[in-house]
Amino acid sequence: MNFVGHIHIGHIHIGHRHLDGHGLDGRRASGGLLDRYLFGTALPDFATIGRFQLTGEPADSSLAAGVDMHHATDNAFHACDWFVTNSQAVRADLERRGVNRGAARAVGHVGVELLLDGHLLASDGGLRDRAQRVLELADNEQLELTGLVAEHRRHEWNHHLGRISSWPLPDDYHEPTAVAERLHRILRPRRRLAFDPHDIVVVADTLANHAPDLIAGIAAMVDSLAADLATGLADSPG
Repeated sequence: MNFVGHIHIGHIHIGHRHLDGHGLDGRRASGGLLDRYLFGTALPDFATIGRFQLTGEPADSSLAAGVDMHHATDNAFHACDWFVTNSQAVRADLERRGVNRGAARAVGHVGVELLLDGHLLASDGGLRDRAQRVLELADNEQLELTGLVAEHRRHEWNHHLGRISSWPLPDDYHEPTAVAERLHRILRPRRRLAFDPHDIVVVADTLANHAPDLIAGIAAMVDSLAADLATGLADSPG
């Protein structure tokens, strides 16, 4: 799941986390505290996008709770029927149509996640507002993010965070052609995962063929995932 999905699930699930050590619930979690929590749910993805590894723990308790939520969500999402079924179906169709195995696997994974982001953003204006606030927090010095990566990469990390803070949210991830073109750019430097430019049309067509079934199952998947996470976190210590 990408950062947009994490922000969405984190917001749904806000009432099941202790954000400040005092059992703060969703009705009281507003303003800076909630935004920092949601930023935490997206932070590992921001690191991955820039090819950074988080080696430290956030000092801010709400931010740390968000990072914990990110990992719990990723584990549950990548095992859920919706993701596994759609990812495998896209991958199988791409391989059948001649796309190399590594690229087919990458598109089946990342392409499905980008289409999910696109649908969520297109259908929920509140999510767009929350996600934009999260992006803008990336260069907030009060979050003390510099020490979360290895010392020799901290200058690059700070530059990366500054760029994130000015990112616009994507407007076209619900469009298979736009997703295929972005995947080609993302995967191009990865020799085993890259696909040829002439396969962009094949990737777009395959994603378009699967999009109706994929979209039809999103609401049920989100509800099921949020319920599973609520149960799991309620049963966990702390």
